[in-house]
Amino acid sequence: MSILEEKGVFFSVGSITIEGLLSESSPDTGVVITHPHPLYGGSMHSSVVEALVRAFQSLNLTTLRFNFRGTGRSTGRHDNGIGEQEDVKGAIDFLKGKGLGRIYLAGYSYGTWINTQVMKKEELMGGILVAPPVDFFNFDFIPYKNRFALIVCGDSDQYCATDRLISLLGPIEKDVHLKVIKGCDHFFVGKEGELEALVKRFKL
Repeated sequence: MSILEEKGVFFSVGSITIEGLLSESSPDTGVVITHPHPLYGGSMHSSVVEALVRAFQSLNLTTLRFNFRGTGRSTGRHDNGIGEQEDVKGAIDFLKGKGLGRIYLAGYSYGTWINTQVMKKEELMGGILVAPPVDFFNFDFIPYKNRFALIVCGDSDQYCATDRLISLLGPIEKDVHLKVIKGCDHFFVGKEGELEALVKRFKL
């Protein structure tokens, strides 16, 4: 399935202008999708981000993917995860401004860490974490019981060791849906279709 039509949008976060792509399907439910680390080439055009867009579009959900500050046509500079949290909040507010009341977060790699920080402060429906880099960032999943619907990683992920992820989930492991894709590393090369199918089957 190819990505359905998206339109370019811009929204403000303080003095920063954020570039995004919006696909409007549902009038009340939307997903904000965040991308991998911009200092290592990550952007909203990641193939994994695009797989998530396709999956959510097939479920008739409104999607908004965007470039963090300092990436693509988004102004400002990389802010080590602080300002990027404000970018996510700005994306949430953008969808709320269009009348959407049910908003989820979905992130890939670095974007998952940003999303978990935002979830500490925002009342959202929940979301999806794809390849959270638990070997490099401090993830604390305990406060998020029943907040994240699905976590997906590969069994050969260089930055998300499955045993460490399970250990971090601890007592809430039974409350989340953890799916491990065989033969898949952190970059999901050739595995985007499997990821897309998992998200479609889960149905937020």
